[in-house]
Amino acid sequence: MIELILAALLVAQRPETGPECFVSGEVSSQRQEVKALLAPTNCPIEIHQDGRLITMTSPKWVVQVLIPEDIDTQEFVYQWGQAEAKIGAHTVVVSYKPAGG
Repeated sequence: MIELILAALLVAQRPETGPECFVSGEVSSQRQEVKALLAPTNCPIEIHQDGRLITMTSPKWVVQVLIPEDIDTQEFVYQWGQAEAKIGAHTVVVSYKPAGG
């Protein structure tokens, strides 16, 4: 239940007058090598990678996505405010929390 409330708050934080915020690019995870080449579109967020964990930070929210193990290079797409991201044909759940908390 708390996850639904946080998702609603995250969606509510999107600019109502601006274009939708997307993060897209490519990810891969093979043996010990994990790569993520991602870029935001229409949003001022920072993206960091620590192993398989992708962390996207806005002034108000921290959103995290775990790259699945042993995948070839796949397209990554995430629309800010959604509870899921797409990695190739896979749908992955994202975690999110208020920034600074």
